[in-house]
Amino acid sequence: MFLNLYVYICIKNINYKNGLKKVKKLIFIGMGFEYTDKKLAAGIIPICKDTRRILLCRRGYEGSFPGQWGLFGGTFEEVDRIPKETAKREFYEETKYDKNYSISSSPIDTNTNNFLTYYTYVGLFDCEFEPYVNGCDEHSKENVDYGWFDLDHLPNGMVKYLEDTFERNNKLLKRIIKKCGK
Repeated sequence: MFLNLYVYICIKNINYKNGLKKVKKLIFIGMGFEYTDKKLAAGIIPICKDTRRILLCRRGYEGSFPGQWGLFGGTFEEVDRIPKETAKREFYEETKYDKNYSISSSPIDTNTNNFLTYYTYVGLFDCEFEPYVNGCDEHSKENVDYGWFDLDHLPNGMVKYLEDTFERNNKLLKRIIKKCGK
């Protein structure tokens, strides 16, 4: 007798490292199984208080989202306790910006797809700066260019999740930008 066993087990919101949630999926189909891990990632929308512009990076051509405009950010690592720490660590790794700035206490947006959950924070910076991109270390090579943009004049060719984030949070970002410099 041939027995086809179809079992679908989805374990969601498993506590992971000091309260972080990691989604795990285990699928049994017939006699085989597939295991996937949904990654956590985070980034910062940097806003210059002086010019009221937003900093974006153009992704490198060998990594994820080749040639598209996105945020400085990346995936959770064991040293991070919460997504906000991931955002700050990745921002430093990819820009080498080591001066003080303020960051929102919670994400303004969370985007989830089949592969990852991305937390987006807002960072307020006193002035525009030149991030270290396309350098010699592995992190600065992730991005080949950068630009400071007005919210109403963002570049074409943005990563889809970022377009969605700006669309969902346009009014909030305009209020934050309006308060800058006051």
